Amino acid sequence: MLEFFEKLLEHANRNPGEFLTGVATLLLVVATALLVRATNILSKSAKEDSRNRKIQATVDAWMKVRTELDLAHLSKETPEKELRAQLRALEAFSVGVNSGVYDLTTFKQMSGNWYCQQFNRIKPIIDERQKNSPDAYKELTSLAKAVEGIRLDAAKKPAGKACSQRS
Repeated sequence: MLEFFEKLLEHANRNPGEFLTGVATLLLVVATALLVRATNILSKSAKEDSRNRKIQATVDAWMKVRTELDLAHLSKETPEKELRAQLRALEAFSVGVNSGVYDLTTFKQMSGNWYCQQFNRIKPIIDERQKNSPDAYKELTSLAKAVEGIRLDAAKKPAGKACSQRS
């Protein structure tokens, strides 16, 4: 080993430019490796932060929407203006979840079962609307299917009635 360093030192004395280039190259390799590691750590941290913000946005939006909803009292006899307002509020939230703006898993944990119950209750109203306009409230239906999909995945078997089934 000592012989190797002696030869290296001798070469460095004869060719200082090559030696300095070699040392600089080694330092650049080490610096690059450290930068790659730091970048990966920052990326992981940013993803975690983004996920946490998405969860918080989901909670905030859902708590606001849920306080405005009175789905249990909706029926075909409900005045049209009130019915539309309720369904539109829920549809807007559903678009956010279905598009990924809000977190589906968080929503399911907070109110998935409640949503399924309410969806089953209002499904006859939605079905009636979809006869005239097939795209009416399709986001509500998509969210119900997604919530049910999580329920089935979690249990690995059907647990109770699906959201899309009428009660």
